[in-house]
Amino acid sequence: MKKKLAALLCSVMCVGTFTGCSSTELAYLKMSKELLDTMETCKVSGTMQAEMDFDALEGFVADIEKATNAEMGMSLTMDGEEMLAGKKAVTVDYDMNMNLDTLEYDMAFDVTYEGKKYDLGTMYYSLTDGVYVTSDTLWGVYQMMDDAMKDYDDYDNSYLFSDAFAKDLKAVLAEDKYIELISMEDMADMDMEEAMPKDGMNNLYDAVITFYEDVLDGFETGMVKQIPNGFAIQADGKEVAQLLVDLLDFVAKNPEQVINATETYMNAVMDNMELGTPEAKAEMAELFAMARASQDDFVAAAADMKEMLAGIIQDANVAMILDSFSYEAETKKAGNGFVSKADYDVTHKGKKVICLMTNSTITKSNVAISMPKAAISVDELTTKLQALENKYNPVIGVTMSWGWDGTSNEADLYKMRAEDGIFGEDYDFTDLIVKDGRAYLPLRMICDALGENVGWENATKTPYVMQDGKRVDMKGMLQDGRAFVGVRDFEKLGYTVSYTSEDGYKEAVIAR
Repeated sequence: MKKKLAALLCSVMCVGTFTGCSSTELAYLKMSKELLDTMETCKVSGTMQAEMDFDALEGFVADIEKATNAEMGMSLTMDGEEMLAGKKAVTVDYDMNMNLDTLEYDMAFDVTYEGKKYDLGTMYYSLTDGVYVTSDTLWGVYQMMDDAMKDYDDYDNSYLFSDAFAKDLKAVLAEDKYIELISMEDMADMDMEEAMPKDGMNNLYDAVITFYEDVLDGFETGMVKQIPNGFAIQADGKEVAQLLVDLLDFVAKNPEQVINATETYMNAVMDNMELGTPEAKAEMAELFAMARASQDDFVAAAADMKEMLAGIIQDANVAMILDSFSYEAETKKAGNGFVSKADYDVTHKGKKVICLMTNSTITKSNVAISMPKAAISVDELTTKLQALENKYNPVIGVTMSWGWDGTSNEADLYKMRAEDGIFGEDYDFTDLIVKDGRAYLPLRMICDALGENVGWENATKTPYVMQDGKRVDMKGMLQDGRAFVGVRDFEKLGYTVSYTSEDGYKEAVIAR
């Protein structure tokens, strides 16, 4: 319960990140509540645009490393090739229906990159029904990867971007319209309903506003300005850092005010979240009683943090980084809703390194969100994609390793392919038998990985493998109904087998 309440406290406090208790700042908070009320059931449309100058970024990182003597380890190259250079821009356009009363939404979105637009389908979220995406989402991501990789030497040699693979992938994704990312059962296990207010969000919003009025009474940031129909916020990195210093100073000078306002707020939250049992309230009261009893420690801690932070931001290297950041935002009333925009910038040596711009329109609306009724699970889709990968990028060998921990009854199994595929490196675990110094591997598991067909003759208790219509007997030993064969026996199937042993660590490689 403590974690839930702490998380909720932190999240709602974000509403007033740049606010204090001036008349303008309180008016902004009250408009923020109107915005939250509008969002109860609404339509949202917007755009997010990210621009990055990778040449400027490289210089920015280099200057940070030089100033701080810290290696950030950032690389813009892959296999010796420069991955990203110059200026790049990505734009995301979205339309969303949202119902905060039921915690449901659907969001259709597309991405524009290098002048080309990609349809990324729709995502669906429901507290009770689960999380879904359309198969268009995966196809759109694939198309983006395909276009992004065309400038690299390995593009023409990769099965992932061949016309045949793309055609088969599209066919596989077209078989099912929806993909279930999180099931209804998994959502139920998360027990999210405990985090929902019993009477909707309005009472909680009121509690947030009251909290800010009480806890920050006498504190002003000066960052909120009134504009026609709304408010604007403007700050740079140094101003935000100084705001934290000033806030810590205010807390150190007004401990009782902060403790009292926080206790009132937390009790309001507990009542609204149906968590306010007598036992829970008694525990909460005890925590705040302890805070009051150790008020001097509270003040000293806040003062120490203030002095430490004030010293840090005076450092020339820190100042260089803080001076790079800036933030501007506007929120205005518009009809029966709101429009807002925000810009986040990083500028270094006169060059704009990163710029993130958001624009959104929120309109009150009685939305109806229809969740998908049928969908393929992630496991089912994975099975289909694995079959597709095996067709175009088959396993060409396996590496078995064991003995790393002093035991010899389990081994790591690594499937080797011509190139990394959809799922990256493919690892698994398997049983192993070591007898008279000889290692025996599970026949069916190894053959399944290699794409071989295993059979069983019950009369003679003999496992075998069929290759080109010919039967190859694979005698070994049986354990718990499974056939194990010696490592070297795979040479009968035309594989090259190598074996190494060093300091107890053993490795067998079976390759075509």
